[in-house]
Amino acid sequence: MSREDVRERLERTLNSPYPTDGDIWNAILETFAAEFAELEEAREQVLESKFVTDATGEQLDRLGTIFDLDRQRGEPDSNYRARLQVALRAQLTSATVDEIRDVIAVLLDIDAADVEIEEPYDREPMHLNVSVDGEALDDAGIGDDEFISVVDTVVAIGVSVGLLIEFDVEEIVGVQDDVSAEIDTVQTAYVDDARTNIDTLS
Repeated sequence: MSREDVRERLERTLNSPYPTDGDIWNAILETFAAEFAELEEAREQVLESKFVTDATGEQLDRLGTIFDLDRQRGEPDSNYRARLQVALRAQLTSATVDEIRDVIAVLLDIDAADVEIEEPYDREPMHLNVSVDGEALDDAGIGDDEFISVVDTVVAIGVSVGLLIEFDVEEIVGVQDDVSAEIDTVQTAYVDDARTNIDTLS
């Protein structure tokens, strides 16, 4: 609802202690109309957020038109919904680090605490390094370039974004340890065989 609509409603419902054509009453109406219009906009955004969470199929597509965000070819509801939620958050954010972290958490469906953001002022001003778990990207079905593109819509103008992907290497280390142990066993057996042959020849 526009500010003009709110003002008209206020004029119809409020009794003025001042002349209705005077500057004082006009200023009061304008102030209240601006406040009510802002509250109405916030209410609509909350409703849109609720609809995005619950909507599927064509409902999501219709919501996408609100944000001028089309569904990609073959894109499942889960991925499209995440992009719409990010678009909604982007409209509300003022590009603080905490808000950017929240947007990424929504996009990847993870806890905000699992998103690390570094601002290397001394090495590279106007830049953010975002660190996320590689499995989270895979589970969300989002590629590196797409992820950076989405985050770019949230950060302040002129700020570049770098992506650092974390991988769990514990299993790899375990395999390497097993291989190393196996190699040591083979080497030990070979040395023992060689010594046995030398003793036989002697």
